[in-house]
Amino acid sequence: MKTSNKILLFFVALLLLYPAFLSYIKRKEYEKNPTKLFRKENRYYDLEELEDFKHLKIIGNDSTQLSHIRFTYSDSCFSLNKKDDLPKEFSIDNKQDTLIITLNEKGNDYWGENIKDFKSTPRLHLFASDLQSVTLDNIGLIINAVTFKKENASTSFHLNKSEVVMETIYDSDITHILEKTSKIPYKSFDINGMDSNFDLGNVLCDSLTFNLKGKSFFRTTSDSFTHFSGEIGYETTTEIPERLKESIKVFEEK
Repeated sequence: MKTSNKILLFFVALLLLYPAFLSYIKRKEYEKNPTKLFRKENRYYDLEELEDFKHLKIIGNDSTQLSHIRFTYSDSCFSLNKKDDLPKEFSIDNKQDTLIITLNEKGNDYWGENIKDFKSTPRLHLFASDLQSVTLDNIGLIINAVTFKKENASTSFHLNKSEVVMETIYDSDITHILEKTSKIPYKSFDINGMDSNFDLGNVLCDSLTFNLKGKSFFRTTSDSFTHFSGEIGYETTTEIPERLKESIKVFEEK
């Protein structure tokens, strides 16, 4: 083969490999600094290191907008707090291995009604590596599923008049690099709720069990669970693939 042809093939190979190399570099940057996923939010957020916590409890009120608090499984515990001149509308307390967030009785105007505005930047974004339980009271929480740190995540949820939505889309220049995370399943979720909603969407989970009472709602579009079972009250509704419906038991609430 002529030298000129070898040189040409070399440059063609470089062009073909360059996108993969760039994706690898950006992925490593994200793993070192997860805030890069959130639209270079160093300009918009203060990063605060948190003591390690395994349990999260959030006490809300009727003025909480769903999109304002997010959680992501990460490799360390920290929070991103929105930079602005508005008074702080919640308090954070860490007792042993439990992080407790309490919203003020009267929030600011931006909390608004409970709408699913996923494109808005959250007021508070929490990160932790080993979240064993989530307790929500009158609050909405978005769990960002665009993360590599979820394959060993086993979490129990205890909801009262609350809502959890799994989010897989972000308006970011590296979202396409992280799309493969949609194929990584969470290890297990155990969901218990009264008058609450849990929207798993298309997020994968090896094992999922739930017990929902009152006017609750559960939704998933996935049917590739290793284990799936649920118990619901008569007023609870579900939106699930047909083959999973036989795993649901309806019970009479006392």
